[in-house]
Amino acid sequence: MVVTGYEYDFSGNVTKVTYQPGKPTEFIHEYKYDFDNRLEKVYTKAYGQSERQLQARYEYYQHGPLKRVELGENIQGID
Repeated sequence: MVVTGYEYDFSGNVTKVTYQPGKPTEFIHEYKYDFDNRLEKVYTKAYGQSERQLQARYEYYQHGPLKRVELGENIQGID
C-alpha cells in the first residue's frame, strides 16, 4: 500500500508532501511561499539524504504575475 502525507499552512497551501513516510522509498517535497501566498521555492529530499535539494525558485513581478522560474541550482531559467 502506498501512503502519502500532506501538511498545510494556515492559508491552506500545501507545505509538505511525503510519499511512503519512514520507508526506504520515502520521498519528500517541500514548498515555501511568500507573503502573498505565491509559490517561492520547491525542495525535495529522498530517504537517506541528509539535506534537501532545491528544485525550483520562482520570482514574481511587483504587480503579481510570474516573472521567472529557475530550475535546480541555477541549471536553467525560464522567463
